[in-house]
Amino acid sequence: MSDLKSTDNSSTDKKSNINVTVVTEFLQGQSKPEDDQYAFAYHITIENNSAQAVKLLTRHWIIVDSNQQQKEVQGPGVIGEQPRSQRQIPIQ
Repeated sequence: MSDLKSTDNSSTDKKSNINVTVVTEFLQGQSKPEDDQYAFAYHITIENNSAQAVKLLTRHWIIVDSNQQQKEVQGPGVIGEQPRSQRQIPIQ
């Protein structure tokens, strides 16, 4: 996507009418605070408000933790898939 305008947990590509929302979830059962290890799940919703279908080909996330450590995640599709979204039907 290009020309993204970021807000608290979402970004919108104004040119394509695509909105991406991220909701984080702390996974207490998989975290070990005593070892300074914290696990999170990221729930991504892609809303297609354009006039045509879209397909998620690749992903590129930059995750920054509370210690300002940065991790990049990138690759084809998401969870081994390249989902397609018709107009007004979100991908989760």
